[in-house]
Amino acid sequence: MSVLAVLSWLVAARIGVISSTSVSFLGRASVSTGQLYGWMAAAGLLGIVVVAGVAFAVGSVGVTAGLAAVILAQLVVGLLLDRAGAATGLSVAIDARRVLGVVAMVLGVWLLLPRGR
Repeated sequence: MSVLAVLSWLVAARIGVISSTSVSFLGRASVSTGQLYGWMAAAGLLGIVVVAGVAFAVGSVGVTAGLAAVILAQLVVGLLLDRAGAATGLSVAIDARRVLGVVAMVLGVWLLLPRGR
């Protein structure tokens, strides 16, 4: 939902319906329009890298292992972002339960990798 709100705001600012040079997210931080376009460009470039990586992984290790590796990467990045408090400003502790979840996912990906190639 927030993606649609940001995109709607960007389109409205671009065509001149609103004239704002910055946008505020949940009243916490104000981001200039130029910074927002920069973040969108970075997200687009990273999206290209992710799609190329998935295509390579699926071609070399198979669909199941490739997608499991993508989910593992998302889990690890989400864990680190939660620890840094990137989304809400509140840091979430990395406890044994979370580490055990990542270890279980690593084991699952390892078990899905093809053998004997």
